[in-house]
Amino acid sequence: MNSDVLAKNLELLVGQDQAKHLLSKCLATGNCSAYLLVGPPYVGKGFLARLMAASLHSETNVYKIHPDTMVFDDILMKNSGEEEDHKWKQSVDDFIHSIYLSPVTSPHKVGIVENIDRFSVAALNALLKTLEEPPARAVLILTAQEMTSILPTILSRVQIIRLHYLSDSEMTAYVQSKTTEQVTEITMLANGAVGMANRLLADSKFLAQAIQGINNWQTWLDKDIVQMLQMANIKERAAAIDLVNIWLNLARRAWLDKLNGRSSYFKLDGYSETVLLKLIDRLKLALVALDANANVRMTLEATLLSII
Repeated sequence: MNSDVLAKNLELLVGQDQAKHLLSKCLATGNCSAYLLVGPPYVGKGFLARLMAASLHSETNVYKIHPDTMVFDDILMKNSGEEEDHKWKQSVDDFIHSIYLSPVTSPHKVGIVENIDRFSVAALNALLKTLEEPPARAVLILTAQEMTSILPTILSRVQIIRLHYLSDSEMTAYVQSKTTEQVTEITMLANGAVGMANRLLADSKFLAQAIQGINNWQTWLDKDIVQMLQMANIKERAAAIDLVNIWLNLARRAWLDKLNGRSSYFKLDGYSETVLLKLIDRLKLALVALDANANVRMTLEATLLSII
């Protein structure tokens, strides 16, 4: 692998200096045949997996999938017409078969499996066999949010690379490199996740809705009952989940501001750390209810009115 290409590609990853340092050493030596990228949502695990794959192929276009890179979700999509259990089994079998084929134009065959923590035990066991006896020149790159649901036997056979949320200063610098408008709001909404920042920057409608979510959060804190009931008038479940996630992020920020005696973007008069923690717990319960197909409006109304 070309070390200059790797260094150039890693510059595209915002922050994550520890991960970059460890990856540079591991990829340069070529002694590792499997990696696990671990971190919370939107911090760049999928992007880093593709960046690593491009680097192994000595390519600088990290956005184009090389012919010798196999992405599990692409195979899963091709099998979408199958019955659910059969679709997953067939996709795992197809992926493993592809990994064992000789590379066409590159010294390496690379397989990317994102969100491995969604896999069944049977699917993980099938992948484990490949990890135990990896084919020559093959490199597997797995991603996950948490390691708790992954078999210990898999964890023992991968190089773990941890990705973290960016600091506010890192996020602000990144956002300022892209825009001069609403930098404070985007930094706050992204909450250290560069993928979320990119989504906000790319989707003006989503950004407008998210900023409205900030305004709604202050309305909730102000206990304006009429406005609160209007805020609950959301029909789409996905939109409600997005809004509650925004409020949960803002509630955590408000709690940290209060806990550390910092000035806050919000008016927090009358709100102690204990009360803010209760709001955080209430929002978590709302997410669980929405995920379980509870009535959207009733869930939002109950959550909002719990502050009264």
